[in-house]
Amino acid sequence: MNKSDSVVIIPTYNEKENIENIIRAVFGLEKVFHILVVEDNEEIRHYLYSGLQPNFCVKQAANGAEALDILKDTQVDIVITDVMMPVMDGIKLCKQIKQNIVTSHIPVIILSAKTDVNDQMQAMQTGADDYIAKPFNAKVLVRKCVNLVNSRAMLQRKFLFSANMESNELVGDNDIDR
Repeated sequence: MNKSDSVVIIPTYNEKENIENIIRAVFGLEKVFHILVVEDNEEIRHYLYSGLQPNFCVKQAANGAEALDILKDTQVDIVITDVMMPVMDGIKLCKQIKQNIVTSHIPVIILSAKTDVNDQMQAMQTGADDYIAKPFNAKVLVRKCVNLVNSRAMLQRKFLFSANMESNELVGDNDIDR
């Protein structure tokens, strides 16, 4: 892909408004979601950044080792990673993320030119939440990211609500205990 062939996906007003409505509905406030894009190819990394940036705060890394360094200091909501990269590949990165108690909750989407079922299974067995074959449609990737953060946020809200309900049930009817 050369510069003249690169496609920048800019969501329509309705898509952006829909994302903002989901965030407001789930959290009751505007929250900025952070995505870490891990890709060694600069043009593809820029393509991903351009497609995701209108809806998310996007951090970038050129390999898995850089990504782990970023994850030490920065909270992200989703990691999107290529498979084949120098220093640390996407499969090893996914495994490290999913085996660390601090980062294991972060959804990981793996992008790869490898379309063989065995490659996909290997990625999914390391804990990847999705596997997308290249070439891919950036609008589909954005929608998958929105769906991931939406479902995770709804789970968080449900657990917060149920935890609050359980603590109220433990207190009983005595106003002094509240």
